[in-house]
Amino acid sequence: MLRKPNNGMIMQSLRDWKIDKKRSFLIGDQNTDIKAGIKSKIKSYLYKKGDNIFNLINNIIKKKYEKF
Repeated sequence: MLRKPNNGMIMQSLRDWKIDKKRSFLIGDQNTDIKAGIKSKIKSYLYKKGDNIFNLINNIIKKKYEKF
């Protein structure tokens, strides 16, 4: 159950590292990443080839990017 789009890997990480889901987000480059994030109830963002990762993160923080 650890392979995406299952969310076992994410849920295990949340437990092991005591991550606060409400203050976290996931960036993935595949639809399976986004599906796993949604199953885990974590804000999820798709990184598209050619995007500038720093701009993506900045826009997420400023809430200017579409959330899934």
